[in-house]
Amino acid sequence: MMVNSKINEGKLETDRRKMIMVASEFYEKLYGRDGEEEKREKESERNMKEEREEVGEVVPRIEEWEVHSEIKKLKLGKTTGPDNIKNKMIEDYGEIVAKPLKKCFNMILENERTTTLCGKYQN
Repeated sequence: MMVNSKINEGKLETDRRKMIMVASEFYEKLYGRDGEEEKREKESERNMKEEREEVGEVVPRIEEWEVHSEIKKLKLGKTTGPDNIKNKMIEDYGEIVAKPLKKCFNMILENERTTTLCGKYQN
C-alpha cells in the first residue's frame, strides 16, 4: 500500500516517517499549550487518576470489533479535518487501520493522555 502526502511547498512525500513527523508537528502547533496551562492540566490528570484508583474504577478496553463498527458508521460525504484524511480512505483501509487505532485508543485510555504517534507520550 502506498500512501502519500503533499508537504514542503506541494512536494509529494511518500516516506512514512516524514509524513508522521509533519503530521505530529502540525497537531502540536494546532493544539499546543503554554507551560503553565500544561502544568495545571497534568496536576489535574494526576489527581483524577489517583481518585479513580482509590475507588477501583476501571475503564474497559476498546475492542477491534468496536473500531470496525465505528468505521462503518462514518459519513462518507463529510469534508476532511486538518489532517486531510477522508472518511472514505478510512473505510477503504479499515481492515488495515483498525488494529493500530484500537491500540492507540487503548493507550490513551490507560495512560489518560493523548500521544504523539500513539507511542511517544506528550510531556
